[in-house]
Amino acid sequence: MLIDEQIKKCVAFVLVDDTDQESRIAKRTPKATVFFVCVPFEEGAFIYAVTARHVIDSARPYDRFYVRVNTKDGAFEDVETQASGWFCHPTTDVAAIPVNLPQKNYDLLPLPCSMLLTTEIVAKRKVGVGDDVIAVGLYSKYFGVTRNQPIVRFGHVALMPDEQIPLKLYPGESGQPVLGDAYLLELQSWGGQSGSPVFVYYPADRELNRLKVRGAGPELLGLIHGHHDLDKKVKFTGDFPGTAKVPLNAGIAILIPSQKINELLMGDELLEDRKRRYQDHKAQQLATTPDCAVSDQPSPKM
Repeated sequence: MLIDEQIKKCVAFVLVDDTDQESRIAKRTPKATVFFVCVPFEEGAFIYAVTARHVIDSARPYDRFYVRVNTKDGAFEDVETQASGWFCHPTTDVAAIPVNLPQKNYDLLPLPCSMLLTTEIVAKRKVGVGDDVIAVGLYSKYFGVTRNQPIVRFGHVALMPDEQIPLKLYPGESGQPVLGDAYLLELQSWGGQSGSPVFVYYPADRELNRLKVRGAGPELLGLIHGHHDLDKKVKFTGDFPGTAKVPLNAGIAILIPSQKINELLMGDELLEDRKRRYQDHKAQQLATTPDCAVSDQPSPKM
């Protein structure tokens, strides 16, 4: 299956300036993934960067952090942001911020909000265990030199969010898990994948004894929260014999449903923020250009 450019160009990377423990020199280091969603408003649209809430909470100790976005000239740009500017879902692992990234300058394709699956559409599509999924995001061992190089991974739905499971929303060892809605996916996840968008697609042979000329999708199923580790017992050899337990990636990713992303983007807090920004824009009488393919009308730049 070939991957559409929309899927690969909707993501960017979150970076922080970490101090190298040996050289004591600050080094800009990729930490997580964001993706962009386009929300129509009035005659234009707003573009939002979306990621996992725990990514933003983990970045709060830094004065600033960065979203690295590919540019049309074949390079990238680190767009500065601060944790205080992000809007967070009150009960689950979703965060978003409005961004001003004109597509004439940046090589990105925001997802139209119509691609976000709501609970009702999930039921209508009969999304279930075994459905195919695609994840795109940061691979921290190689993330690109001159440009972002997101990787694409493939898997399946392993468990539907029929009941809530423990989620860790807060950084640090002291953060207590909270119960939340989530899918479990047969899909490898590791550090840097947090915030990655995951899409469900429907191949022609999806339904038993039925063959469609062309399957639907892809559609956004949610964003990656993290993964489960299993304790593996290992033995030491040599001068210090003994045993210990080490974490082993279970190969199961935890996915926050796109319904929760939709709740944040369409909630009262962001709606009021859009209204305020739009009125400020009109008052300043700024010239505008469209930034989102879902609208042919001018888009207010935020």
